[in-house]
Amino acid sequence: MAKKVGLKEKEYLELAQQVKKVHKSSLTAVNQALIKIEALNCVDGGFYTKEITPRISEILQEIRSMTQILEDAFSVHEQIIDSFQNTIANYDVYR
Repeated sequence: MAKKVGLKEKEYLELAQQVKKVHKSSLTAVNQALIKIEALNCVDGGFYTKEITPRISEILQEIRSMTQILEDAFSVHEQIIDSFQNTIANYDVYR
């Protein structure tokens, strides 16, 4: 029967879960910031003027674009952890 030498599956699973929590927390923070900025960018919200509103709209769009980039990067990050775990599992066996 083959046994694993260095792979501690529980540790990798915990790492993967913690990484996903950090990613989710980061995206939540960005989305909360977007909501607060959007609230300011309306009638009676505080910043509503013909000159400022288009600029704030542009900023909001840029932040939304950055959010998508973060989501993509986070997905790749999680895939790297899974790939590393699988690589170790495939090669770290003795008989």
